[in-house]
Amino acid sequence: MTFAGLLADWLSSPAGRLTELACWFLAAYLLGAIPFGLLLGWCIAGVDIRQHGSGNIGATNLARVIGWRYFPLALLLDFAKGAIPVSAWLWRTGHLQAVFRPTAVASPGLLEPLPLHELDCAALIGLAALSGHLWPIYLRFRGGKGVATGAGVVSVLMPMPTLLAALVWVIVAWMTRYVSLSSLTAAVMLVIGQLLHTWPDCFAPPHRAASCLALIGAGIVFVRHRENIVRLWQGRESKIGQQVSVTPAAKMQADGLHGEQDQPGHTPTTGESPP
Repeated sequence: MTFAGLLADWLSSPAGRLTELACWFLAAYLLGAIPFGLLLGWCIAGVDIRQHGSGNIGATNLARVIGWRYFPLALLLDFAKGAIPVSAWLWRTGHLQAVFRPTAVASPGLLEPLPLHELDCAALIGLAALSGHLWPIYLRFRGGKGVATGAGVVSVLMPMPTLLAALVWVIVAWMTRYVSLSSLTAAVMLVIGQLLHTWPDCFAPPHRAASCLALIGAGIVFVRHRENIVRLWQGRESKIGQQVSVTPAAKMQADGLHGEQDQPGHTPTTGESPP
């Protein structure tokens, strides 16, 4: 028997399936851990966004530091970190259509004797990608808040509730201009939408993975936004369009300008080093 045949036989065994799934978890985590917001700040403006604004590595703080025109790109990249591994797993197992027709999933279990099917594993892979963003190994496990990456995960697993949550996010952002309040409201709406969309079988095998992930994700969003909640209550939260002060050199690079690196009489802002 050829090596390919031996490998295929081993992968079809319980040990092989478990090893393959572990590799998917690791790959999803490492992808999710890529700090695109931080990398964009370095590449575009030469700025470490962790030293400015809220200190977060996500799209919102990037926009506040180097400009809101970069917000869509950072948001899309973080979104893709969650959507790609989940979609790839479902495509690999031939169950991508099960997201829209959950009754099509009737497998007895991927990892015998554990009662897991492909949608359960997809949710766990999505959770691994989200964990990568929240606790990235590249940044000593200090990551972002997980909204965009989590949105990428749930958009694949529960597209209709995610569409409802996204609509609520846009409405709240347009009315209040608070990204944090929009994210908190959308997280709650995602849970409500998923439970209503799948009622009364919210936690039956075809829906349990997505329903549990919606609840866990909402909890993570609220925990990671606890400081934002305090600032919202105190009326100190930054709004969409507001920017923070950065060094003159970084500001010139972000605006596409050229000039002197330092200005006379400049006083360093929070997070800057003295000239």
